[in-house]
Amino acid sequence: RGGAAAAVDESAELEPACVVLDSPYASFEQLAVDLTRAKVAAGFSAPAWALAQIVLPRLEAAVAELADFSTRELRPLRCAPLMRRPALFVHARDDKLLGPHHAQALAAKYGGPCALATCDGGRKAPPRAAPTAPSRSTSSC
Repeated sequence: RGGAAAAVDESAELEPACVVLDSPYASFEQLAVDLTRAKVAAGFSAPAWALAQIVLPRLEAAVAELADFSTRELRPLRCAPLMRRPALFVHARDDKLLGPHHAQALAAKYGGPCALATCDGGRKAPPRAAPTAPSRSTSSC
């Protein structure tokens, strides 16, 4: 279920001391708008929010089938103020899927101690190119 579920799952048998959220999304709905905005920029004439309303049910169904959970169960931005575990939000500068505004929004609302870091690389960087430490743009929440 990803980082959002790890931060939210208070029922976990082994409670982690902290969580690291790598390119988290603030809300599935915003992710759908962001993805369709790219299609609008590529030549579609409909507004991104309108396309998102058409695409979102299909994305939700695909996630339910592949990952066996409903995206409606996860509301990272709504849950962030309730979280108390220390968290590190990490975003890669070259991530073409998720914009940094997702991690920034989550970090801004996070209820516990947290830090926000950007690093080199992207979503499909080979393992040897994965960052080993956050860049200097790390900031406390």
